[in-house]
Amino acid sequence: MSLSKGYTIVEMMITVGIFAIVATMAYPQYQDLVNRNTVDKLRDDLYVDLVLARSEALSRNRSITVCSSDNPMAFNPVCTNGANDWNTGWLIFTDTDGDQAMDAAQDVNGDGNMDTPADELIRVYANEASDVTTLRYASFGSAYLTFDRLGRLAEESNGSYWACSRLTDFSVRIIVNKTGRGYYSAGDVDEC
Repeated sequence: MSLSKGYTIVEMMITVGIFAIVATMAYPQYQDLVNRNTVDKLRDDLYVDLVLARSEALSRNRSITVCSSDNPMAFNPVCTNGANDWNTGWLIFTDTDGDQAMDAAQDVNGDGNMDTPADELIRVYANEASDVTTLRYASFGSAYLTFDRLGRLAEESNGSYWACSRLTDFSVRIIVNKTGRGYYSAGDVDEC
């Protein structure tokens, strides 16, 4: 009598059935994890860029502005005026004249010499997950965030951003205090 060295079709069907049941139970949990990680990545990217902007303001001894942009990947990206939606992306640039707008070099008095240097674009961020996330600011008086040469906020008070998932009830809050330092807190889905 010889020993069998394989599986029967019944054993294989039972194994496939058990795998299908376990996969069906695990898939919603996996999707929730993916959505939370997407929001956490957006939060972390904004936080890192805010730290970058603050450190650039300190090291360059000049104002650095962060603004939302509807076209961050354009050849000449521009800030979106008056928008509180930061979901598409943002720009970080030196703000030589403090007007919270990215300016080219200017000849103010018409003598042929550039009196005002051009603002320098430091970083461009485009949100690759903008179809499943929402990022907006709350509490700031404008669509801009400016760090002065000492790394403090030019705004009058603390501000915050909300990063949310459009697919699940998950959100996080990024708070930037008057000293220019940012930190995280639990989000409120109603704010999104």
